Amino acid sequence: MKYYHYLIVFIFSFACAYIVNNMGYRIINSNIVDGTMYMPEFRNLDGDEIALIFITSPYCYFSNLAEMPQLIEKSKIRAMNIANDSQANFAAIGVVIVWDVNEGFEHISNFGQFDEIMIGRNWFNIGARKYIYADTTISKGSVPQLLIVSRKNEIKIKEDRSIYKIKEQNIIARYRGFDEIKLFAINN
Repeated sequence: MKYYHYLIVFIFSFACAYIVNNMGYRIINSNIVDGTMYMPEFRNLDGDEIALIFITSPYCYFSNLAEMPQLIEKSKIRAMNIANDSQANFAAIGVVIVWDVNEGFEHISNFGQFDEIMIGRNWFNIGARKYIYADTTISKGSVPQLLIVSRKNEIKIKEDRSIYKIKEQNIIARYRGFDEIKLFAINN
């Protein structure tokens, strides 16, 4: 009985993929860069963390350039290597400036895997408010942007609950626009 379950799930998945493909929708493939692609670890991590925050929009010309998905994938791998060299944890976070959540999810899916995504509410998005407008040196919001952020995560386990906090957060670097993101992605 157990093996029939797997067979049914496999057949159902294949049938759904076939139907979706033939209805004019596309199935998003992960971005592979030189045989490497970022894969989240799916675990809560206590201690120091380096986070890559990618802020984008499906309405931005530069966010939709054909080269951008590979640059973001390279950036995730580079930032993860920086975190590893610093003996810190790593998280890739996507922020999509868009009203329609479905449209935003389709857009961010072009850029591979993320540990966390924030989509919707256009420029009222919590990610836009936190990572763009909280910076008083920025007079106008723009996309695409790539931020490298140093954070300290804290997990406290009590008898009846767990408490998760980001105790400190500092923006180490901010790359605005296609050219700056490209420089970060390709420089070692």
